[in-house]
Amino acid sequence: NKYGHQYEYLDKTKVFYDWSPAMTDLDLFRSELRVSNYTDTLDIVRKEIPGATVCIRTEGGNYLVSELDPTDPNSHIRHAYYSQRRAAVIADVLQKSDTIKFHSDYVTLPYTPREISGLTKKAVEQGIIPIQLPQYDHMRDIAINDKYGTDY
Repeated sequence: NKYGHQYEYLDKTKVFYDWSPAMTDLDLFRSELRVSNYTDTLDIVRKEIPGATVCIRTEGGNYLVSELDPTDPNSHIRHAYYSQRRAAVIADVLQKSDTIKFHSDYVTLPYTPREISGLTKKAVEQGIIPIQLPQYDHMRDIAINDKYGTDY
């Protein structure tokens, strides 16, 4: 595509292109299927571990918060919205189940403290507790630097 991004599908002559109605349906289906698979799994697990739930794991700056605005002027909020779709973890779908109660993400986006506080508060209020692993800035410097090298 003209932006040089390998995994963007912008050809609107096709049925499935980024953020098309067909892709919206597919993203919703994938999120619902994820919940269905976790529910089936927990039906088995809960025979041995009553009350078991799922801690879903993602990577890339995801927050499982519903009612995010895809047109928000803040790119971090737009990122959180669109990342849910790409990862098949649409918060509205996941929150309706009793399978997913926790969410862990390897956060690579430099959210501000205010954004972290607001998104975390909303996530908890909406029923999925975030357990984030931040990697905001220069974290790789502890392993990749002039002393220890840059190949890994």
